[in-house]
Amino acid sequence: MSNGYDDFSMLTTFFSQLVSTVPLLVIWIIGLVLSLTRMGQDRRYQLTAVAFGIFLLAGLAGSFSGVLIASVAARSDITTASWVIGLFGLAIMAVNCVGWVLLLLALFRRPAPVDA
Repeated sequence: MSNGYDDFSMLTTFFSQLVSTVPLLVIWIIGLVLSLTRMGQDRRYQLTAVAFGIFLLAGLAGSFSGVLIASVAARSDITTASWVIGLFGLAIMAVNCVGWVLLLLALFRRPAPVDA
């Protein structure tokens, strides 16, 4: 890249963003593993597994946003960069909302009747 923002800088930006997300990534991975190991017990765990998977992917995408912001800002005018950054943020927020809806559905869904 001619703007001084090379591959190493992109990796550094990505990993610096990722480090701040590590505690949440750990929680989401634990939630995903717990959900996957309990899926046979109750169908609600399928929803929690999908929700935690969504959170995990959105968290990784959010970490990538630093690279996107720097790359777009270096290559285009401020208006285009603002639109790209805004739309990327909106997409991540929408994906997170889907994850939260699934998690809330799983939490407050009535359990399946127990056969006696």
